[in-house]
Amino acid sequence: MRQALGELRGRLEGESGSRLLRLTLFSSHARGEAGPGSDVDVLVVIEGLTARERRAAHDLLFQHFVRAGLLARDLAKAFAALQRFREQADYATAVRFDRDSGADEVTRAEQIVAAITKLLGERGIAL
Repeated sequence: MRQALGELRGRLEGESGSRLLRLTLFSSHARGEAGPGSDVDVLVVIEGLTARERRAAHDLLFQHFVRAGLLARDLAKAFAALQRFREQADYATAVRFDRDSGADEVTRAEQIVAAITKLLGERGIAL
């Protein structure tokens, strides 16, 4: 496992350089309780993701959490919508929200953060 994590860290550092802030093994492998069918859970924190990197993160989130039934589809859809707003803001001179829709997006973002924080907490990672 250590060798595989070292290889992963090397690949990520090669792609991200000093933007790689954290790579943490968690869940059953980190606790030394992994069995033959256990998956490997790794938290990767990279500073300043590009729009393309964020899209890849979304795809991984969907594959890992939504398809596995760990994160509700409506939250994943809200995450995707927020990501689209973020991408628009990256490339537009202005993105407009009215008060109500802005408040709705903030509420959805808080729900997403709470759900993911809970999932990570259940796997032994405190944020």
